[in-house]
Amino acid sequence: MFFINQIITNIILQFTSVKAGRDDLGNTYYIHRWKKTPAGFKRRACIYKSIPEVSKIPPLWHMWITYATNQTPSTQPSQTVPNKAWQKPHMAN
Repeated sequence: MFFINQIITNIILQFTSVKAGRDDLGNTYYIHRWKKTPAGFKRRACIYKSIPEVSKIPPLWHMWITYATNQTPSTQPSQTVPNKAWQKPHMAN
């Protein structure tokens, strides 16, 4: 059943949304063309490569999908900045 729901969701997003980008884990992000949140922002969506789990979203993409920033991580200059020595790579729970 999960597989069928994923196919239907992908088809609907192809017609109603614009692709915003893809992260290193294979998750794909979309911006809805006309549907907005109650606050007036365009809706954002994430299609997970595997089983849906919020902790599988990398930190920069999490900032974007929760409206903390308007720039997608692929256009932010901070994504090209190397991590600090004390930072660990992102891991899902």
